[in-house]
Amino acid sequence: MKNSKPSFRFAYMIVGALFLATPNINLFDLLPDFIGYFLIAHALTYPADAFSYFKEAKEGFLKLMWISLSKVPAAIVMMSIQSQDNSQRAIVPVFSLCYAVLELIFLYPAFSALFSGIFYLGDRHSCEAAMGVPHGFGKWTRESLKKMTLAFFTLKIAMSTLPELSLISVAAYDPNTAINGGPTIMWTNLYPILAFACAVPVLVFGVLWYHYFRLYYRYLRHAKEADDLLLSHYAEKADHLATFQTYQRISLALSCLVAGLILGIDVTLDEVNIIPDFFSAIFLFLAVWLLKDNIRHSRPALFWCGAYTLTGLASMVAYYVFLSKFDLLSKYSLDVIRFVSQAGKLYGRYAWLSGVETLFAISAFISLYFVLRDVTEQIPLRQEIEKPGSTKRTLLLFCASGILSSIATFLHMLFTSYEHIFRSTWVFFWMIPLFLFVCCLISGLGIIFRLKGQIKDKMDQ
Repeated sequence: MKNSKPSFRFAYMIVGALFLATPNINLFDLLPDFIGYFLIAHALTYPADAFSYFKEAKEGFLKLMWISLSKVPAAIVMMSIQSQDNSQRAIVPVFSLCYAVLELIFLYPAFSALFSGIFYLGDRHSCEAAMGVPHGFGKWTRESLKKMTLAFFTLKIAMSTLPELSLISVAAYDPNTAINGGPTIMWTNLYPILAFACAVPVLVFGVLWYHYFRLYYRYLRHAKEADDLLLSHYAEKADHLATFQTYQRISLALSCLVAGLILGIDVTLDEVNIIPDFFSAIFLFLAVWLLKDNIRHSRPALFWCGAYTLTGLASMVAYYVFLSKFDLLSKYSLDVIRFVSQAGKLYGRYAWLSGVETLFAISAFISLYFVLRDVTEQIPLRQEIEKPGSTKRTLLLFCASGILSSIATFLHMLFTSYEHIFRSTWVFFWMIPLFLFVCCLISGLGIIFRLKGQIKDKMDQ
């Protein structure tokens, strides 16, 4: 097991803040917020083991990461439900408002705990850097930076939601209708203007906030007093904290694996896969990356999951290029590939990429078998004492069902494209990959939650 030197990793925190400083438009981020939250949580890995404030902050930022990440499939779902019927667009503000409230609920405690932890170092451990302010801060104080941070994120979330309220109007536009002697205003037509008008002040405020945030944490980084405090704490309980950190990393990796398995289920709406397999692949890659220092078979698994992620991204892009090119998101028909040569070429490109993606998916599931086997050897399950070999059988079921589901998904794509030939025979074929992946999900969740339970018991000891 490899352990890096305990540090506050202020560089990760500064880069993470950069991702958070940009405005959002509805659920779409100019720079993904979930990456920013992940980097800040990653920066707090060692401080969270040493000081309770940073543990609370890390947990808060990880929750924010999952919330922000869930916006990606939610945004795809919203794009899928929008059609020529304007009344459906009223669902978009509901999504946006729910996410805004949810994010604010977790954001205030996370940043408050982060600043409270830094101030705690100065108040209780005489860390002079945490007490002072860097040159160029002007009349700002460290408490002012905390208030500025909370004010910026309140403005950012409010401004990302405000333009969506224009979509609540579902009345049809009629230039001959007048209200109070004036023409009817179609608010949905003003959405681009409102979105731009709300994004500009957020961007300006974000640049200002990031400047002071970076200034303060660079000052703490160069002072090195906080890192010295952390090192002295780790020197007292080095072995215990290193083991505790390993268990935390494995637990987080297993959580990512759970998310990847759940997102791997193909939810098809009128022949359109709402949640592409790319989102599943990226979580599988993240899970293996978190385990890379703790298991033997991490490198081949990292390669195959990375290849699966890249080909999944290419396949998703090719698929949505094909759908948007021929407006299939509103027509929901693949018959066009039989009559339009350009459509056939675009779909052929997608089919070729899907075939390559399937091959890498098979390799990724095989590598995951060895990854989970290594984890079960490192953290033995109680069940193995009572029923030897049960864990191995569960892992084999997980691997086999995942492989078969990937192959069946690819075959379903081919049968769908030639439905005029296979319509009578394969009309219900979509149930086969769904059933197989449910088997994979059940077996995978079973072994993962048992491992997480064992890890929790060991961390509580």
